[in-house]
Amino acid sequence: MVNMPELNVTFNSSTASVDVWDGFSTAEVKPKGDIYSVSKASELAWIAEQVNSGNNFSGRTVRLMSNIDLGDKIWKPIGSENNRFDGLFDGQTNSVMNVRTQNSIYAGLFGAVDDNGRIVKLGMKGTFKIVSDSEVYAGAITGVNHGTIEDCFNACSIFTDIKSEENSSVGGIAGVNFKMISNCFNDADMISSSQAVQMGGLAGVNNGIIEECYNEGKVSSQIQEGNLPAGVSIYSGGISGISHGFIGKCYNEGIVESSLTSAETDYAELFAGGICGWSDGHLNDCYNLKGVKAVINIESEKEMLTANAYAGGISGWNSGIIEKCYNENEVRSVSRLSKSGAEESYSGGIVGINLGNVHQSRNMGKAYAESSTDTNAHVHSITGKNDGSITDSF
Repeated sequence: MVNMPELNVTFNSSTASVDVWDGFSTAEVKPKGDIYSVSKASELAWIAEQVNSGNNFSGRTVRLMSNIDLGDKIWKPIGSENNRFDGLFDGQTNSVMNVRTQNSIYAGLFGAVDDNGRIVKLGMKGTFKIVSDSEVYAGAITGVNHGTIEDCFNACSIFTDIKSEENSSVGGIAGVNFKMISNCFNDADMISSSQAVQMGGLAGVNNGIIEECYNEGKVSSQIQEGNLPAGVSIYSGGISGISHGFIGKCYNEGIVESSLTSAETDYAELFAGGICGWSDGHLNDCYNLKGVKAVINIESEKEMLTANAYAGGISGWNSGIIEKCYNENEVRSVSRLSKSGAEESYSGGIVGINLGNVHQSRNMGKAYAESSTDTNAHVHSITGKNDGSITDSF
């Protein structure tokens, strides 16, 4: 059995008066040497203003001295893809609460963290609301991470209102991770009704390393009605929606689901996995304890060309490596159309469809697959369909 990762940090849970931002004030922070101590929301807003003006804080430290509430006011994130934060942000076990971003492509408390940037011992609480007319890269801590995030957590319930046909990436910690997330967890529900989204408890998309992390919140991508673009792709994972990188010693204890009902589109592909919705990377020493489902159930006069649902206890789709992983809960995939089309449903205790390698993994949950015809429902205790390699797994 995999040893559960634990966050060995005790966070400030004080209910004493918390400074609340008014939505516009900034207050300059005078450093002592290379250390900037932030006690008020207006001072944090000044840090954001500095980074967004080109001061990346390289070689310097920002210390959060107390809990801060951003008051659900529109927040311009600290940094962007062109002006990334490159210093050390030490939360000192304090938390930032109630972040709201509007039309920020890089959305979160931070917009983007650079290669040498580090965020440590920081908590996020309250709510995180993302409103955008275009695609976003959004995480409670940072939209995009090129640096290191460690000993952090998110307890912000995340809600998205993204009106774009382009893929958006939403994560409890980072929207997109390019480098390292370690010893972090998400303990809040993530709900999306966006047309195209990659969503995970820790990261929407992982291109780097996520290790010794866990998710205990619900990850749910649901589209329930409306006329949609020509194609819809939804990826939901307990740790990462999509992973091209490495995920190790992580577990999921939150419900994961992707669903499309009563909507009209030409094709749809839904991916759901306890660890990843879709992976061509390396998943090692991970496990899932909660239910996973991918559901397409459409009553429409429009004939769809393709409707595929992939659900796996570890990953909905795998073309990489899965090893030493296990699943303990129910996995279900459904693809039903009222008008005939090419619908397929894939469900496996470890992976919905496997084109890669599954090694030394086991499933202790039940897998179910449903489709308009039995021949289009593919289910097995390990993988719904296998076009790869499976060894020492049961």
